[in-house]
Amino acid sequence: MSKTYGPLENNEVDIEKGESDPVVRGKFKVIIDSLDNEHLKQIKIKQIKHYLSILLFIVVVLGVSGLLVYYETIQSNDEFKGYQKPNLYKQDDDIMKHMSGRIMGHHHRRRKCSDYVYGCCEIYYGPNQEKDYYEISPYRIVKQDERGSNCPFLKDLVEEFNINYKQDYQEGGAAGYCEINTTYDSSLKHVSGGKMYLVQPKDDTYGYNCNRIGDIVHMYENHWPQNETLMDLMFLSFIIGIICCAMSRK
Repeated sequence: MSKTYGPLENNEVDIEKGESDPVVRGKFKVIIDSLDNEHLKQIKIKQIKHYLSILLFIVVVLGVSGLLVYYETIQSNDEFKGYQKPNLYKQDDDIMKHMSGRIMGHHHRRRKCSDYVYGCCEIYYGPNQEKDYYEISPYRIVKQDERGSNCPFLKDLVEEFNINYKQDYQEGGAAGYCEINTTYDSSLKHVSGGKMYLVQPKDDTYGYNCNRIGDIVHMYENHWPQNETLMDLMFLSFIIGIICCAMSRK
């Protein structure tokens, strides 16, 4: 008994024509499109990482350059280079250190208080004369004699602060003004002193925003800077560099 067969069903493949059912073709197309999209995504991620690496490099270069310019500016503005002379500076000691520095491959080193015959000027913030003090940077001023007769008093720095920053604080605060106690520095240097007010107003009763004695000394060392824009930009560059580095590692 002979059997008759009907035409090929729709889900079979016609080998001669090389065609398959539309549903099968659709499945392959979805898989291929998915692979293509994943490949494109990986390419985009690599491109982003490449751009972030370039940005990180630029940020680091700008940050380092900014720091170098900043410190060179501070040193070039030194108004007390006259104090670095034979009767104050330990030339023999410096020659030996300079020679050893050249042998080790270092041509410059920062000045220290111990490089000078009479050392650095001190600003006292406590009763202990042996340890309760800040040394003023030798790039700003050094002692001319053992007594430090040319050195500024803390009350002098407070007065200079008020002169240089009077325009920055036009309005007084409801909590009053910041205070600096010059008693310890003045008594140890045998001059009159006491509590002095800054032109800087308090943000609260305690005065968390107020500049302290160490801040006043630092600003004096840097010739009373009017703004910290450069330092802010370098700090921002550093933060951006860290973020870019973290993202590039993901």
